[in-house]
Amino acid sequence: MATKIAIEYFDDLDGHSIDPQNAISIEWSWQETDYEFDTTTAHLDMIKNGRVPRATVLSKSRRTGRHTSNDARR
Repeated sequence: MATKIAIEYFDDLDGHSIDPQNAISIEWSWQETDYEFDTTTAHLDMIKNGRVPRATVLSKSRRTGRHTSNDARR
């Protein structure tokens, strides 16, 4: 018996399915915390051009860990 596993990507900004060729994972940091979200190139352009509020991007992102400054490591 054959098994087929399908992976489907979803845009974290609007919840729609994304073509894997058009999917982008963005990693970013804000106030010493690391975040990540998946989106499309079109939405990424909207974010870069300021057409998506930062609060929206923050609320739709996944927290991936703490970002520590170099001073805290010394």
